[in-house]
Amino acid sequence: MVSAPAPSPSPNSAAGVPVWRNVRVLQWAFQLVILAFTALVLWWLWSNYTTNSARLNLPTDLGYLDNPTSFELTGNPLSQNAPVRSAIFEGLYNTLRISIVGIILATILGTILGIARLSQNWLVSKLAAVYVEAVRNIPLAIFLIAGLLAIVLGILPT
Repeated sequence: MVSAPAPSPSPNSAAGVPVWRNVRVLQWAFQLVILAFTALVLWWLWSNYTTNSARLNLPTDLGYLDNPTSFELTGNPLSQNAPVRSAIFEGLYNTLRISIVGIILATILGTILGIARLSQNWLVSKLAAVYVEAVRNIPLAIFLIAGLLAIVLGILPT
């Protein structure tokens, strides 16, 4: 009668393997060394930052947020004497408004173009396909440069 071969011992079994050769112990030790090294680097960076900012008398607090802005935001009732904090909140509010309007308009445009691509009308379907493929195949940087040039050339006086 043939007996089944004995199972080979797994690398993590502790049946006679010294602690310094146990795979699980070595993995944990490696993780702890990496964690200690990362903590040491972060401590060194923080220490370097605080020492140099104290040596150069650089303020690192948020006190500048109470200083006057000395500029106006176009289209907003923000005066030049308003604190920087108000200008930051006004900029966040403007970004939120533009983002919401952009998301809504992009959803409407995408829905209309999707319906146009599925249209039975040959001309409407082909025009929508040409627009979608043109926009898809032109890099975003080209659109940004063209938009910037259109805004700069359209707004600034000659």
